Amino acid sequence: MLRPALWLLLLCCLSHSLGCGASPASDDPAGLVADTTERGAFRVAVEAPEGGFRRGLNSFSVVARDDKGRLAALTEVVARMPAHTHVEALGVTREADGRWHVDGLVLPMPGRWEITLHFALDGARDEALLVTRLP
Repeated sequence: MLRPALWLLLLCCLSHSLGCGASPASDDPAGLVADTTERGAFRVAVEAPEGGFRRGLNSFSVVARDDKGRLAALTEVVARMPAHTHVEALGVTREADGRWHVDGLVLPMPGRWEITLHFALDGARDEALLVTRLP
């Protein structure tokens, strides 16, 4: 029989995992489209690859604006697989028509990927997190 303290610990762990787990939308195979950055500095619009993110080479477009409508620079794109923290893929960015186009983002394995978009504008820095699950 478990002691009351162990029951309490199990209950806390269970409620934490249920309350903090990813929502179904965040594991959508097509990819989660962030609407704001983590600290709210920028509004973000992501045009995911046609058919969603997939294993192999991926390309997509991103636009981020501050509350005055000014365009933020996409400074870095990092993809990581939490289950295999040693696996990372970096995307290459270029600007076109006010949008940042990310080419060459390689996601080599199936599973859950976190794609972090880093933005900057006039000293303000923030990031947006996209989560996708690849079959």
